[in-house]
Amino acid sequence: MQSSNPQILKSSNPQILKSSKSSVRTFARLSSLAVIVSFGCISQAQAICQVVLGTNWSTASWFGCSSSPPATSDDAAVGLNLTLNQNVTVNSLTIDAARTLNASSFTLTLAATTPLIVNGTFTAGTSTVKFSDADHTVNSNITFYNLQWTNPITAPRTITINGAITYTGSTFNLGGSSSTNKVTFTGTGSVNPTVTLDYCTSTVTGINCPVVNPPVAASIGLSLKDKPVIFSEELKE
Repeated sequence: MQSSNPQILKSSNPQILKSSKSSVRTFARLSSLAVIVSFGCISQAQAICQVVLGTNWSTASWFGCSSSPPATSDDAAVGLNLTLNQNVTVNSLTIDAARTLNASSFTLTLAATTPLIVNGTFTAGTSTVKFSDADHTVNSNITFYNLQWTNPITAPRTITINGAITYTGSTFNLGGSSSTNKVTFTGTGSVNPTVTLDYCTSTVTGINCPVVNPPVAASIGLSLKDKPVIFSEELKE
């Protein structure tokens, strides 16, 4: 079908030609964006690192990341169902609604203030999630297997929990490292089952902090549970 405007097809006016070429380039960019969106690459209109195609972390195709798979500095978003097949360290991780990240048996290390946002499903498997030595906020309802610090903290830290945290493994170690480097737990969330941590204060349901950190009996290897310890006269010498 031929155009009814011959000026568009043949024109000696360079301004018209320039405008026509610009329109073509704009259309091409919009078409490319539409293809990306159709693959689930753009998540919640956020300009962050997105998975485009694939089912395993290391072999998936990624868009907007500093590398593929994402690197330590990336804020990664999972807009497809994805499985970890290696240990992963990123700044933060967002799981989109109706999507699942299966952590399998690997370690996921996160550094951001809000390290893990779960709008879909986080399947913990037998994985370990580690938080960096910093303040953190957990707003999502998340089931972890193991949850711990990457390394013992080197300064006082605050962890705000506004979601319901459940852990099913053997390790929930977000306590402080000394009487100087304590952790303050705050927020409206909860931890289940209840955990007792050293060097901390807590207003979060399910986190208990002993008055003495660590308990004196534990530190000297004595049990005061059943009866008091009585020292004999021979021991005084």
